Amino acid sequence: MNDINALHSGDAAARSRIEALIAAYPDLAEDDMRLLLRWYRREASSYDVAMLSARDDLRPGYERFYADHVARISPLNYALFALLLLLCGGVIYAVLNHLPH
Repeated sequence: MNDINALHSGDAAARSRIEALIAAYPDLAEDDMRLLLRWYRREASSYDVAMLSARDDLRPGYERFYADHVARISPLNYALFALLLLLCGGVIYAVLNHLPH
């Protein structure tokens, strides 16, 4: 299904395919799940996502997809956040220790 890129150009078949995947979520085959994730992460525009999320008939599948794959914070993100906090703490400590007393 490499012609999912056609969704941006208004291809009705590609749009229908993505809508069907969202509607069927989470009951998707592994290939369909990969296709949906690839489309969402690399090909979908903000407008495409907004149009899908606004559809009442697709809302249950979209909300579940969003919660499972978009809104969650990965362990890598937690680690990066912790590293950022440590760096900020180190900078504050260094600045406070180098101030004249």
